[in-house]
Amino acid sequence: MKKVTCFLLLAWICNSIQMFAQEKMVQVREDGVYMYVDQMPVYSQGGQEGIMKYLTEAVRYPIVAQEKGISGNVFVQFVVKKNGRISDFKVVRGVEPSLDEEALRVVKGIPGKWIPGREKGKKVPVSYTIPISFRLTGKSQLPSLSNSVTVNKNIKTPLEGIWQICTCVKPLGDGKFDIQTGPYLKILSSDKNLFNVHLSVISGRSVITAMGTYEQTSDNTYVEKIFKSVTDPELTGADSNLEFRFVSENLLEISYRLPGRPVNSKEIWVRVIQPNLKQPEILLQTF
Repeated sequence: MKKVTCFLLLAWICNSIQMFAQEKMVQVREDGVYMYVDQMPVYSQGGQEGIMKYLTEAVRYPIVAQEKGISGNVFVQFVVKKNGRISDFKVVRGVEPSLDEEALRVVKGIPGKWIPGREKGKKVPVSYTIPISFRLTGKSQLPSLSNSVTVNKNIKTPLEGIWQICTCVKPLGDGKFDIQTGPYLKILSSDKNLFNVHLSVISGRSVITAMGTYEQTSDNTYVEKIFKSVTDPELTGADSNLEFRFVSENLLEISYRLPGRPVNSKEIWVRVIQPNLKQPEILLQTF
């Protein structure tokens, strides 16, 4: 597996802006939002360098995209309003759902205000686009607890429950962790049914992406029998053997090898009591 690094690409098309300003050609959308103005908006907390610093710290490469070797540039557009706040976020050019949603999440979370754009000296709402580039190089850096915590082998807790995938896990000491989660759930029911669910930030829907059954075969292994998978078609009809270990009653590390993949994959899941889950929807075109 390749090493994951996020190269954050910010496209600031200064030459084009200057050309339009010089020719006094201002493009305005039907909703009154300007595309180009004399003075483009500027991030109040450090300008371009401030945006770069925030994105470098905030972006988390989705595990699903890492495992599939997916990379590319996601373009997120928003409006800098006259009061300096940003709104109307949307992905105008995407790559893959998990990358699109991560880029959208990060841009929505930009802290602070902007210095609004001006046209002929007056503040106006301006459309702004930030491209974020996801790149894979070298060895994988998926979340791992192997070298940071001690496994409690005395934990005897059932696998059943609702688990949410982790994108970052940092031990804080005394059995506590700083955990960041991603938009994927794994539901293991008491009657041994299995559902993988994608929580869509963009559409606001919860969609079942895979379904099947599971069976625990030993103290640290279980088998997933997938009847149908939308995101990983090669899993449909296949049995996957997974090894697992409990770090705590609600924190689980699993490792497995997908069919046709030469290396093991590793993921960390946290048990959630009240996930932000709407009624799962099964898409007719997929199931």
